[in-house]
Amino acid sequence: MTGMRRRRLLQGGAGAALGVTLPLAAQRVPSGQALLVGNTSYNPSDENLPPARKCIADLEVRLSRMGFATVALHDPPVAQVQAELDKLQRTIGANPGLAGVFYFVGHGFQSNAENFLVPAGGNLQSAPAQLARSCLSLEREVFTRLSRPAGPAATVIMVDACRTPDRPRSPTEGYNQTMPPDGCHVVFATGPGKRAFAPNDPQRYTLFAEALMSELDVTDPSRSIFLTLETVRVKVARKVNSIEGIVKAFGRNAQEPEVASNVSGDPKWIASAAPASAPKPEAAPAAAELEAARSTASPEEAIGKLKALVQKLPEGEQADIAQVRIGDLEKVVSAARQARLNLDVSALTAQLTPRLAEDAQRAVRGDKYAAMRVAESLPQPASGTLIERSDRGRWMIFAAYLGNGIAAYQLSEHFRNVDRRDAEASRYLNLARANNYTPPRQLETRR
Repeated sequence: MTGMRRRRLLQGGAGAALGVTLPLAAQRVPSGQALLVGNTSYNPSDENLPPARKCIADLEVRLSRMGFATVALHDPPVAQVQAELDKLQRTIGANPGLAGVFYFVGHGFQSNAENFLVPAGGNLQSAPAQLARSCLSLEREVFTRLSRPAGPAATVIMVDACRTPDRPRSPTEGYNQTMPPDGCHVVFATGPGKRAFAPNDPQRYTLFAEALMSELDVTDPSRSIFLTLETVRVKVARKVNSIEGIVKAFGRNAQEPEVASNVSGDPKWIASAAPASAPKPEAAPAAAELEAARSTASPEEAIGKLKALVQKLPEGEQADIAQVRIGDLEKVVSAARQARLNLDVSALTAQLTPRLAEDAQRAVRGDKYAAMRVAESLPQPASGTLIERSDRGRWMIFAAYLGNGIAAYQLSEHFRNVDRRDAEASRYLNLARANNYTPPRQLETRR
């Protein structure tokens, strides 16, 4: 089953798109800059993605209302996307307080562990290496352009495409795990190795875009980007789990977005936006308790607080957010046990720079990419020291068991080439695969 057929399972009952009659903010100076790319047309034509045009058109409306200047491209050639990425890079580079958004909806794939955005008209029946020559590299051309220094604003990179496993290798198979660039939130519409669903209907959205539009309809420009994206993650999972055909065919949580952050602080959608109005009285206590649990230093203590909160909350998004956080924190506790890592945040951050201390705190909340950044900042183990007995090794193992396949693969290479412990090398290679990471073929020594 190709990536598009995975996406076209929804022929009805997935929810109609909201009509958009929103007034646009009249602002002479934009507070953000956005580039939206939607590709409908592919070769062969049964791989077309009908919702793409509506996704970018209606996202443009919502971002404009928030104060973004937007460029929306439907079925553009690669050269035009590259030119607009250059403009976005220059605009943000000239104003560190300017928020950025890049949204792509279409097909993607990996070739030799590198991720690509397939342009309109791309031949999905081509060999991956051949198709890659006509595509946009996510890492080399998007991430490198949109990387930015830490500051008051962030750039959000959203990739609305499948991430199905690279077995068998095929141009319609989806994205690999990848580290987010500096100053950016990277959001994939689904998790590693999973599908992203969309209806075969130009008047409706992909499931990810549907949740994103719904959340942006109630998002104030002064709201945390991360909290918005966390709620989108919950909305998508709830929607997918409510569609009987998907659950029957693929099980629960067949699509759940992944958020990978590499930012300092907690940037707003618009850095200069005035504070939002107070939440509704009935929502305020639960929101405050959720935030308090998020700020709790100990994962075990946070789990206890969240479980108590779930008992008080009615069914709905806040209860689902609490459950998602509980799942993330339980994985943290399990991964720390595997790594023999002390989860005392004050001890973890004492010897780190402020920026890495932020990453350590994010890692203790379940961010597998932040955990790897901390690991890579620490010195290599001294000669004769087993890697699992070094701080770097413990953090790398922690990241691997949080789900970071890149970390698991690097551990496998260390055990094979440095420690000469083949059993451990095989164990971590298997963990990398279980985490849906595909290493570059020229670097992979065994399969």
